[in-house]
Amino acid sequence: MPGYINLGLPDTPDSNLDPATWEEMRKVYQAAKNIAMALSTNAPTNPAGSKITIQDYAVVYRTAPFAVAAGSVVQLVNDVHYTNKDYQLLTGTIVNSLQLVSTSYPYPTAYTETYVPANTPAPYILLGAVNYPAANLVPGARYYIDYSIAGSISTTGTGRYVGQALAADLLYFDPQCW
Repeated sequence: MPGYINLGLPDTPDSNLDPATWEEMRKVYQAAKNIAMALSTNAPTNPAGSKITIQDYAVVYRTAPFAVAAGSVVQLVNDVHYTNKDYQLLTGTIVNSLQLVSTSYPYPTAYTETYVPANTPAPYILLGAVNYPAANLVPGARYYIDYSIAGSISTTGTGRYVGQALAADLLYFDPQCW
């Protein structure tokens, strides 16, 4: 079937195994099949109706001290402070935060599909097909960071590549982070 990962495994392990070994092998088979299904592009829905996609594994939650507009590209920032000479980490000084992509923070590492109020934990997508709320993308066009508005993208942007439009409201977010 197109879009599925073929593991080349039979439906069940070899029946000539002793029962305890067979049961353990069945668990390994099922785990491998679950992983393959989760990574397949056309994974069927489970009985609860949800679908596992790559985005389920490519999301981080961060809290920004400012509001973030829907469709913003951000740079995840690990603000680490060191002692003067020893470059040893000081206790409790790692701050996981984010900044809107700008000339000061030029590396697009994540994307938000929805408006996020200040000081609110929210999901930021690292990779995959994302909804673009403005719905003004040109399908097939490549998008780059646009420094004229922090966190924005355009086809004429002078910043790093962030992805390609699949539809007017769908961007494949695959940022050039480095």
